[in-house]
Amino acid sequence: MISDKIVVYSAINRKDQLIADAARDIGSAFLQRNVWLTMAVYDIRMRYRGSIIGPWWITLSMGVLIGGMSVLYANLMKLELEDYVPWLTCGIVLWGMMISSLTEGCDAFIGSVQIIRQSAVPIFTFVLRVLARNFLVLAHNFVIVVVVAILFGFWSVSRPLEVAGGLLAVFVNLSWMVTLIALTSARFRDVPQIIAAALQIALFLTPVFWLTDQLPERPALLWLNPFYYLLEVVRAPLLGETTIPDAWPVVVGMALIGWLVVFPVFALLRRRVVHYL
Repeated sequence: MISDKIVVYSAINRKDQLIADAARDIGSAFLQRNVWLTMAVYDIRMRYRGSIIGPWWITLSMGVLIGGMSVLYANLMKLELEDYVPWLTCGIVLWGMMISSLTEGCDAFIGSVQIIRQSAVPIFTFVLRVLARNFLVLAHNFVIVVVVAILFGFWSVSRPLEVAGGLLAVFVNLSWMVTLIALTSARFRDVPQIIAAALQIALFLTPVFWLTDQLPERPALLWLNPFYYLLEVVRAPLLGETTIPDAWPVVVGMALIGWLVVFPVFALLRRRVVHYL
């Protein structure tokens, strides 16, 4: 009987220790922002090393893509450019950030194997590295949104504070998604291919190129799509439109449930990552 109690108490203490260590890891990573910000900036510089305009190639290529697709899709779907161009611009810029965060999240730990093995940097640092890198690219690409806002006049009806809140909500949701993807990718190397294939399908199920107003009603594939709500809480206030009533409850609920599920997984597997690599 006594030995059974000792085993139970030991298991409880071990669980509490794992949770405390995981919380400390995440807290330390956020406090060491100079580490993951430096890594993120370095990643972007290395990607465009030797280029004359550097990271602005990302913005230029996305601007050309938006310009070409605006004319093509507006004609195909019989839409007015003043309605479609702002919608498409915000959608592509935000979608590009989210999809890059998730696909690059697959390599968050795998691509940092040498640092993980040779230093005591908190594991969550590499999740923040991925997110910081893509939010910096988003800041670059936001120049396109500003130009389109001036040309089409929706800057006067935008709600900046709500946009900032939406971006924060997107960050919180992406953080648990990237954490889960990074952990599973380190353990199972088929996960990156699965994620890439799934995101290709998600692109066509998410209102990035097409408008929700074109649908007579919201089908299940739309209101069950988490990316729809993540886009909505940023794009709607950016365009000065009314956010759908269930967008914020869904986004906040996803963040809470997502972290409630992922945090215990992170606590359990955090120390095993180095052995997976």
